[in-house]
Amino acid sequence: MFQSIVIDVAGVFAGVAIALPDRFRFRAVDPRLDDLDATEWPSVAELRRVANAMMVRNGHVPRAAACG
Repeated sequence: MFQSIVIDVAGVFAGVAIALPDRFRFRAVDPRLDDLDATEWPSVAELRRVANAMMVRNGHVPRAAACG
């Protein structure tokens, strides 16, 4: 059974990180992160950082919320 970790950006459910033996695979739920769907990451922290930056860069998340 796979372990999944919820990824949210400023309180918006963005997708899940699925734990693999040595990395995490992201499955996007929010269509604004479709470009990240099925990508693999060395850590959940790195995935969250990139997802957050992508949403902020595209103007979907207020910068104040993204910093907290």
